[in-house]
Amino acid sequence: MYNIDFTTPRWLIIYYHSVSFTSIILNSLGFYLTTFECQKMNKYRYYLLSFQICCTITDTHLSFLMQPIPFYPILAGYIEGVLKYVLESPVEIAMDILFVIVILNIESFFLCTHFKHQSLATILMQHIFPKWYDLSIYIICAVAPIIGGIWFFLLMPTKKEQWEYIIEAYPDYLDDFQSLAHFTIFRKSIGMIFFFLFLLGGISGLLFLLTLYLIDIFRMMSILKTKISKSNYKKHHDGVRSIQVSIATSAVAVICPSFIVVIVLFDVGNAQLLTELAVAVVGTHGSINVICMLVFFPPYRDFMRKSFKKKKHRIIEANSAVVTM
Repeated sequence: MYNIDFTTPRWLIIYYHSVSFTSIILNSLGFYLTTFECQKMNKYRYYLLSFQICCTITDTHLSFLMQPIPFYPILAGYIEGVLKYVLESPVEIAMDILFVIVILNIESFFLCTHFKHQSLATILMQHIFPKWYDLSIYIICAVAPIIGGIWFFLLMPTKKEQWEYIIEAYPDYLDDFQSLAHFTIFRKSIGMIFFFLFLLGGISGLLFLLTLYLIDIFRMMSILKTKISKSNYKKHHDGVRSIQVSIATSAVAVICPSFIVVIVLFDVGNAQLLTELAVAVVGTHGSINVICMLVFFPPYRDFMRKSFKKKKHRIIEANSAVVTM
């Protein structure tokens, strides 16, 4: 029998509230900087903005609206966020929304890379994809979240099926589940295993494509360095740098859900704390992305440098005025 703690982990709730507050500040700054400090990047900044929007929605949904509390290795859990007060079936709907958001997050980053690759390819007139390929990419990105969301929702058991499963598989925890105002529990079925395997396959295929894109992007950038003006090269270099930064931060949005999928598939025991940590880290994706962009992305970094210089100059002027008086 598993050792499951049904009490609400206070550290996790405090963490969610802290991340939610921090996320509002950092993601608002990210919106502002992408909108007003990246205008030289032309159309690419709209792809960058879409990625920022997806990161913000992910953070807000996880740390404020949802606040999930998992019971793994039992495939069950409940939520403590705002949605539990406004939805009739809060856990099921919140989980489905989260799944769709994660897909959108991955897709938005992929489209950023795809657009930057094609903008470089157009300049060099090589490796330009045919229109049908571009169209198919956008169609797949539009359809995948819908199909994934519907498929995942159909896997969710009814309340009657959930109680029957608890009585059958976890009778010792019946009183604990009855004490919860709401929860969802899944039975590990062939359909669910197939779904998660399909999900891992899709993520793996996407990562393979991204790797090919990035290798070609770095190759084309080395060629462009001697063929275009410094200002034009810097614009493309900044765009590639944003992709490099996002690769590191996107690992949070990809590796953590993949980690949860792996422990579900391979039935890793005593992993309740591990899943809590994995879910908690995903909720910081947008904040981590903005912080890393402030450090490594030139337009963001230049803005912060100018802001600090202005502040320092005002402080010096104020101190001078005091000394004069």
